[in-house]
Amino acid sequence: MTKTRDEQLGLIHTTIREELQFRRSREQQIFTWSSTILIAITGAMLLSKAQPIIPITTLFGKSIGILMVLLVSFGSASWQMKQRKLLAEAEVVICKTMIEMGLFDIASASGKENVLPEKWKRWGKHCKTWKEQLTQPSKILCTIFLGIVAALSVAVR
Repeated sequence: MTKTRDEQLGLIHTTIREELQFRRSREQQIFTWSSTILIAITGAMLLSKAQPIIPITTLFGKSIGILMVLLVSFGSASWQMKQRKLLAEAEVVICKTMIEMGLFDIASASGKENVLPEKWKRWGKHCKTWKEQLTQPSKILCTIFLGIVAALSVAVR
């Protein structure tokens, strides 16, 4: 059974939208996982009077604790960045299928403009760089900030 071109484009569009949702969900899971760990470490260091499992009262112990926190923080931020890049790739494919299906050529009821904004044609073409992620509000910036706070809480313990 052969499918028409429109059916094939529709199938591609649906498949890539599912990929898009998966990537967004994965990025959120990574952020939630890492922020929970980093907040728990910060809280434990600042609020607990008990001796921690890892003896962090020595310089060596503090160094190991800070290294572990930074590893979680930067590892998570890198993982999130990878998800953002894969998300941008999926967005480009969705945009291409929308162009091929002629969705950007559908006029609004007034006939004066298209239903879809012209700027959507650039969707996914620009994935924020590390610098942009760290200088604008983002989950990556928040993850790095939480990592720094957690590292400082280990350092002052």
